[in-house]
Order: sequence, then C-alpha cells, then structure tokens
Amino acid sequence: MKQEPSRVPAPAASPIKRRGVLLGSGAVALAGVAATIAARGGQEEAAPAQAAARQQDAADGYRLTDHVKRYYETIRI
Repeated sequence: MKQEPSRVPAPAASPIKRRGVLLGSGAVALAGVAATIAARGGQEEAAPAQAAARQQDAADGYRLTDHVKRYYETIRI
C-alpha cells in the first residue's frame, strides 16, 4: 500500500475582528468630518471680503488695464 504524505494544514489567516473594523470605520468617518469642518472654516471668513471686493469692482465699472490694452493691440488689422 502507498502511504500518502501527511498534509500539514495551512496556517489560518487571522480573521479581522469585528470590533477593529467598527473602530477603524469610526475613525475614518471622524477624520472626514474634521477635514470638512477645517476646510469650511476658512471659507466663512473669506466670503464677506470677496463679496465686498466684487461690489467694489462692479461700482468702479470698466477699467482699461494693461492686459486689455494688449488685447486691443493684437486685434488691430
């Protein structure tokens, strides 16, 4: 009779624990919320300044600036 070689069971991969997955996903969600809050914090302060600048530009009307002058020079025939 032939003897079959003894099979050594492969080492079982360590299963991911449910608690670790839940803690990890909670940490990722918290980091996302913190990043969103940090990104919006600077925008709130800049919004009134940008609105004031736009109103000032609208009140000043048309301005003949250097880049506008260059454009007019390039379209001359």
